[in-house]
Amino acid sequence: CRACGTSVGRHISLDFSAEEAARAQAELEEQTRAQASAAPQAFLTSAERFHLFLSELTRNNRMIHLMQRRRSRFFTAGLYVLKRPDRMNTTIREHTAVIEALEKNDAEAAAAAMLNHLHNGRSLMFWACRAEHGA
Repeated sequence: CRACGTSVGRHISLDFSAEEAARAQAELEEQTRAQASAAPQAFLTSAERFHLFLSELTRNNRMIHLMQRRRSRFFTAGLYVLKRPDRMNTTIREHTAVIEALEKNDAEAAAAAMLNHLHNGRSLMFWACRAEHGA
């Protein structure tokens, strides 16, 4: 969702602390370990925590609630999405781009990176839904 990406980029980058960066980096490391172990469920659990963490940093209750409500759909569709070759690696690169922009306090780059990631994810979710229903 466009508002989500913009909110993440513009609101978090204004005060992204070293502690917040460390927590985000820890999730990226967890995703990298899950990728190396070919563990899609562990990868998705970490990716879900990553997105929820970023939504919480916006201090936008609507966005936090939206992320919490979509958790089960995110996980189910994610299992299909991760069947695509190199998708875990691509997701890690996209998450890294968001965090790097936030660490630089570059609101525009953070928003652009998040919007790119969300766009790619949404496209793959549609693919996953079609695959799940045999379309």
